[in-house]
Amino acid sequence: MAWTAADIADQRGRTAVITGANTGVGYETALALAAAGALTVLACRDRTRANDAAERIRPQCPDATVEVLPLDLADLAAVRAAAEEAHDRFERIDLLINNAGVMVPPLTRTADGFELQLGVNHLGHFAFTALVFGSPILSVASHPGVSYTELNRHSAGYGIAPVRAVIATAAKLVTHDVASAALPSLRAATDPGAAQGAYYGPDGRGGRTGDPVIVTSNERSHDVESARRLWEITEQLTGIQFPVTPAS
Repeated sequence: MAWTAADIADQRGRTAVITGANTGVGYETALALAAAGALTVLACRDRTRANDAAERIRPQCPDATVEVLPLDLADLAAVRAAAEEAHDRFERIDLLINNAGVMVPPLTRTADGFELQLGVNHLGHFAFTALVFGSPILSVASHPGVSYTELNRHSAGYGIAPVRAVIATAAKLVTHDVASAALPSLRAATDPGAAQGAYYGPDGRGGRTGDPVIVTSNERSHDVESARRLWEITEQLTGIQFPVTPAS
């Protein structure tokens, strides 16, 4: 039987932080966790858009607590400030869903001089995760498949309304809706059977659409030496030590 948001266990008493939760997959993830009773924290760069998203969620989940945490992943000083604020405001964080990201933006630098996509998608999330957790964590990965969201805003023609409309219509033939795209991350975060290092994604052709199941990542992702080297370089670039015990 297909896994859906209705299968999310009761999350009351738990705190969930979702980065980039003001739109797209992040918003749908936050909405589902709020509906399940979690204290849901929208960690976003744009405070106004985050507050707007929170106001859209609250009427749909009147029994949930939805809060906003300012987080600019393109600025390591701001990441540190957000982590400190999280420690001050929340007794603990049970779920951290690193969802925010940019895709093929024009060449842009972060506040620390890194290329934007690397700085936001990898370095910023690495730093935030390291700073909000000191205790043992269960790390589970997921991918959403293919869905047409604001992540595509740097794609050719996205800013031209007629072109965007045509692309969105065509995309429906080979993608799934945003709520479905959020299911792999929701299952990764809440499935009681999730194992260390598991990877969830859609079960359809090419992993583009379908129901959320455990899938296999590509061979290069299992290169332990490359992973070790990447971790070391990331610690050097961020200036943050994040000691872990590699999974056997």
